[in-house]
Amino acid sequence: MSKKRRTRKEKMMALTRRSYTPLASINQLEPEKLSPRIPEMINLPHGYSYVGKDLRKTIIVTSIITVFNFILYLLLKSGTIRFFNIQF
Repeated sequence: MSKKRRTRKEKMMALTRRSYTPLASINQLEPEKLSPRIPEMINLPHGYSYVGKDLRKTIIVTSIITVFNFILYLLLKSGTIRFFNIQF
């Protein structure tokens, strides 16, 4: 047996009930809590030194893969090696 679906009116009533904040509770808030706070900057102890290392490793690995693919292409094209009868 399925549950009864809520109507649009019931959903709107529930929304207004949840978002209701009495004025008394707003007046009781301290002024410190109402003032906007500016977030402090987080100081990273090492900066961004890891970016250079990661970039260097990425370039090296990408270069090795590219060179390997180029050499494999040349070997397959010249017919020096055969790989499952792939020909270029």
